[in-house]
Amino acid sequence: MAESGDALTPSATGTAVVDAFPTHNVGKPQLREMPAGPRPYWRLIGPGIVAAAIKVGGVRLAMLVWAILLFGTLSVLTFRDQLGRVFGGG
Repeated sequence: MAESGDALTPSATGTAVVDAFPTHNVGKPQLREMPAGPRPYWRLIGPGIVAAAIKVGGVRLAMLVWAILLFGTLSVLTFRDQLGRVFGGG
């Protein structure tokens, strides 16, 4: 728990947590506001471009189906085996 005299809590003078950590070779971090969104580039990096790069099709779809069937089957078998052990069936 942080107490009122703790070095990590901000004091009445306005010091922050960042002041408690040494910065040997670099300056203190600066907090800045986030910049405005990239509206001029929206057509360049719009959702269609990103979606086209990571779309699921062909080999990826087959691998996803295989993984779901394999691990789903193994999960059901494990669950059934554990239920048998818990309730004394096997």
